[in-house]
Amino acid sequence: MFVGLNTPSEHHRLVLKMSRSASGGVSSGWNDTVIITPALSPDWDEADVTQAYIDRIGFSPVSGQKCFISMWWMDTRTGFTGESMMVSAICGELSNVHKADFVGRKRIRPSDIVPGGSATGVDVEFGSEAGVVSASAMLAGEKGSAASQCSCIGIADGIPSGDGYFLARSDAESGFKPQTFIMWLRRSSSGTALTFVHRGGAYRKPSSIDGTGVFI
Repeated sequence: MFVGLNTPSEHHRLVLKMSRSASGGVSSGWNDTVIITPALSPDWDEADVTQAYIDRIGFSPVSGQKCFISMWWMDTRTGFTGESMMVSAICGELSNVHKADFVGRKRIRPSDIVPGGSATGVDVEFGSEAGVVSASAMLAGEKGSAASQCSCIGIADGIPSGDGYFLARSDAESGFKPQTFIMWLRRSSSGTALTFVHRGGAYRKPSSIDGTGVFI
């Protein structure tokens, strides 16, 4: 798992080469690296390449052994690539930098959303400590109401109920009018409901949210 990736632009993809794990005493294994993923788009600045590694190498990295890694950004519009970063690391259960377990942030993904709602492409990620939430969603609007909604089933424990506050805007046809929305997240025994309610600015639909807000 690679975290904290700063993608240069939406057109850039991560190219990653890795070697199968070898003895910790091996000093160079760059000639043994193979492409794990030719064009990876990081997910919220994170890239989980475990399955890609297993599919290409054939087995999981071995704890205590060394792995050689090379990666670079590729601009899909031009084909140009940036300078590669090369690093070797001893495989282990803890993070390479902080020597701590990796704790994934709680998240509602588009695949969790029940089709048919007026809010689509909903992707919500909750900060691990502070009251911060990031969200992306297309809001078509309900008939007779300045709100959009959807529901999801089977969300992991730890997703909190509460209210999120976001900046939004309408689409190009209506001139990208700035707006503000509140996201109501309510959990029950039947699942989780998300309602995005317009709270400020000229209401024009459809609207889109794509950014970070406060969650209470």
